[in-house]
Amino acid sequence: AGTTMSVHAAALEAELLDHQTREVRVRGQQHVQLAVATLRDTADWKVLASRLEDPAVTASLRALEEGRDTLSRARYMELIDADTRIRERVRAVDDATAELGRLTRKVEADLEHLDREAAHWPERAKLAREREAPAEILRLAEAAIPEIAATRDRLRARRDQLLVAFGKGIALQTRLDAGRATVAERRLRIGAELSTIEDV
Repeated sequence: AGTTMSVHAAALEAELLDHQTREVRVRGQQHVQLAVATLRDTADWKVLASRLEDPAVTASLRALEEGRDTLSRARYMELIDADTRIRERVRAVDDATAELGRLTRKVEADLEHLDREAAHWPERAKLAREREAPAEILRLAEAAIPEIAATRDRLRARRDQLLVAFGKGIALQTRLDAGRATVAERRLRIGAELSTIEDV
């Protein structure tokens, strides 16, 4: 009977150890796995950033900003065409910037969770040592610390890349909005002056 009880106790202890080991492993990997998934989901950020680049429209906008208007129907039509091209560009830039903003917020949220988790693991590893936890639990607890740190570094680098691209998108939106307003004002002014001349 004593042997049976010893075997049963050993089995329970092994089961408890297995449960504890799984719990430590899950706790250590949960936020890391979420962060890795986010890194994977944001891997194509450069494609989005490239949509902010359009040298032809940029050159056209610069020429409009630096050019002088002539009181002619041809110039009036040029401004209408410019407004159409800028409006199309605004839509593309708005879409890309909104998506970059969404990805930035997602990375920042995961980074915040990972920062909080990282702060807990040194204490967890210390408690495990003080309580003389089984070697496997100690190994898992101590291994979680560098793994989380490495993932945080990758996530922080991605966050910085996205912030730069998102900032460029915001700046471009501002410039395009200003360009559209300028073109609209100039078009209206030329249109009004042409109408006055043609009515005479």
